[in-house]
Amino acid sequence: MIDVGERMVFDQEDWQKKDTASTVSRHVLPSLKALGVRHIDGIFITHGDYDHMGGLEELAAEYPIDRIYLPIGMAQATDKLTSIKQIAQNNSAHSQITWVKTGDHWELGPTTYLQVLAPNDLGSGNNEDSLVMWGKFGPHSILLTGDADGKGESQTMTELERLDLDVDILKVAHHGSDHSTSAAYITAVDPNYAWISVGANNRYGHPADRVLADLQETGTRIMRTDQMGGVYYHFTQNSAKIKLTA
Repeated sequence: MIDVGERMVFDQEDWQKKDTASTVSRHVLPSLKALGVRHIDGIFITHGDYDHMGGLEELAAEYPIDRIYLPIGMAQATDKLTSIKQIAQNNSAHSQITWVKTGDHWELGPTTYLQVLAPNDLGSGNNEDSLVMWGKFGPHSILLTGDADGKGESQTMTELERLDLDVDILKVAHHGSDHSTSAAYITAVDPNYAWISVGANNRYGHPADRVLADLQETGTRIMRTDQMGGVYYHFTQNSAKIKLTA
């Protein structure tokens, strides 16, 4: 897995409160159970924001997790590391924590490969410290970005060029925020598809009009979860298809 998000909780009046069930209990666990998952080999946490790692404790209470992969960009996030270490210790598999950085890579089978493009420096788990990975999933390549912004995007472009990697699908950083996914970055990545994970009618106004316009300018096909529901990518070694739940 890559990230196990949880929705942000803001102060509300009683009349404003609706469903209080967690994202993990409502979406993540049912999806994993429907797929017959009983054990998790590893989970990558991209950075320290709650909407990317807030559901880790609930997930770990339900599934044995062999390994938790953390970017060195979280190495100075003291409070979050204390929490993650406790979760790892409490997990039935006594999860091992592994630090990752630019250049690390894994062959996860004949059809799946992951390469870390960023971060390359120690950090406090902020957006700029996000774990960015390029992956080959069957016939297509996917760029997984966390909430990477300026520094992380610059590092990513450097590595894409150095390794001569193309990108079929871009998982747009930071839910389409205007602080990420610059025009120069989009031009450098040049994806065929852009996936935007974003809540409907969110208070931040994501995705930003500028980001959408810049993606459209390059002819990128945009898929956003607030309009299309969940995005499923099914693949074999030589073929793949995208399925939308909405």
